[in-house]
Amino acid sequence: MGRPGDQPATVHLCIVTIEPPRTFSFRWLHPAGAAAGEHNSLLVEFTLTPEGGHTRLGLAESGLSQIDWPKEQKAAYAAQNSKGWDIHLAHLRDCAEGQKEGQ
Repeated sequence: MGRPGDQPATVHLCIVTIEPPRTFSFRWLHPAGAAAGEHNSLLVEFTLTPEGGHTRLGLAESGLSQIDWPKEQKAAYAAQNSKGWDIHLAHLRDCAEGQKEGQ
């Protein structure tokens, strides 16, 4: 994932959990060549929960406080990335709604 509006990007992820159809999580932004862990990467967790006739998507990204980055870099990342998730989740919602309409 790149910045919103940028060209598509490839990033290296370390899958942590796959429990279809409820949970998927991965770690990312770990240093090249290093194994992803709680002190050098961020954990992104997606959960799906049935709610009536719909499904609620939960998203949590954690671990920023444990990464050894300067305070300014952490603040910039948090500001930029929260906007990025808003855009990516809106796109995901639009895709899901399009599939629902096509049924």
